[in-house]
Amino acid sequence: MTHNPTNLDELLPAWEAMYEPGNVSDYLIGYTNSEAAAKGAAIAWVASQTDMDPATLEWVEAPAGYRHDSEYELIQLVDGMVFGTGAVVRHRRAQALRDCPSCEIGSEHDAHCPTPESHNWGCGCPTDAKPADDRRADAWYAQQEAEHAAAEGAGA
Repeated sequence: MTHNPTNLDELLPAWEAMYEPGNVSDYLIGYTNSEAAAKGAAIAWVASQTDMDPATLEWVEAPAGYRHDSEYELIQLVDGMVFGTGAVVRHRRAQALRDCPSCEIGSEHDAHCPTPESHNWGCGCPTDAKPADDRRADAWYAQQEAEHAAAEGAGA
């Protein structure tokens, strides 16, 4: 029996190095199994594509999006001035941690949704509440049960 991977976590290493020039499409430099390898690949790529001196390059932490839990930008320091290189390294969150509304808004919490489908059904996130449609359905079923019980009580 063949195993068919169902998410990125099974297919690709979690660290990615990208070149994001800002005015055109982003370029994937590569995927790696470690932060050091991703940063090394990005520095090597920048050095091969530009005349930047690798000794002037430095990594700085950048805000990570909700699909990544850490992100670093490669900058160049020349005579006290900072220049962007367009190179970025980031770590992809595990599938279970993506698509969690609490993570997306940056809310601190201990428990994560095991899958996006199970969110809001006792997952422990601060937004742990059923969607309005499910609350309406629960109210309708409760009303039906109450009416049924009242009908049985009246006929007994």
